[in-house]
Amino acid sequence: VSLEWLSEFVKSIKLYPNSYNMMLGRGGTYIVHRDKERILNETIFTATLDMEDRTIEEIGHGMIEGKTAMHSLQNDSLLSYVFYAPIKSTGWSVAVVCPYSDVFSGVDEMKHVVLFITTIGLLLLVAFVYYTIKHLTAPLTTFSQAAIQIAEGNFEAALPDIQSEDEMRSLRDSFAFMQKSLVAYIEELKFTTANKERIESELRIASEIQMGMVPKLFPPFPERTDIDLYATLKSAKEVGGDLYDFFLKDNKLYFIIGDVSGKGVPASLIMAVVCRLFRTEAAHFDEPAAIVSCLNNSLAETNESNMFVTCF
Repeated sequence: VSLEWLSEFVKSIKLYPNSYNMMLGRGGTYIVHRDKERILNETIFTATLDMEDRTIEEIGHGMIEGKTAMHSLQNDSLLSYVFYAPIKSTGWSVAVVCPYSDVFSGVDEMKHVVLFITTIGLLLLVAFVYYTIKHLTAPLTTFSQAAIQIAEGNFEAALPDIQSEDEMRSLRDSFAFMQKSLVAYIEELKFTTANKERIESELRIASEIQMGMVPKLFPPFPERTDIDLYATLKSAKEVGGDLYDFFLKDNKLYFIIGDVSGKGVPASLIMAVVCRLFRTEAAHFDEPAAIVSCLNNSLAETNESNMFVTCF
């Protein structure tokens, strides 16, 4: 086979406009190269000593060793890709050097086209999305104004008329339901507040009545120097079951300190009964045992709620 014919044949195979082929012998000698002066005269190692990128040495060793690989090669300002594979029948190796610009020229052109189309598409998409969102959220302005009016107490604020069966319709129905619920809640709250105020007023009056049942002027016997007495009553609630009372009879001091079971109004009623019974029974009996026995019997007669009082 003529070496010249082989060289021309291999070089005639063009993968890209500016790509070129080369073939190395077993020792790295150029058998085919675009520079005819290098064929059989130089090796891949001696011919590339002046190149800045030393990747060519790795390529040379790989081709001599019969490897198949790809490397990127920077020669001066030109970036190229080198693809090589062995010719097993001869021990040679053939390589194709393709400039980056040739390999990716179509890709770069397509990239610009895609970038242009993408930009136009994004602009159209943004315009479409903006119009759609503005159209869909337009009722939200009315909802916002209605919410402000409702917060100010106008529960009859107008709501937008939504014809579509979507989330806006559900939101509109929710607002309408909220308006009705708020009206009902406010009416119930007014009724509850009025009842609460009435109950608080009654409890306040009951507390005043209860406090009026126990002595609260101290010292109670300013003309006597042999008695120094003071008492106070602080209930946990408006009214309660705590009690105390005292008085003088026949130069004797009678007093009682007690606590009714439970709290609130029921305990305060028993407290009032105990205070009245204490003064009533003490007016007839002198001995503490007799007073307590009569007081106990009187409380036990009609005590269906089983409330009791502990006292001293």
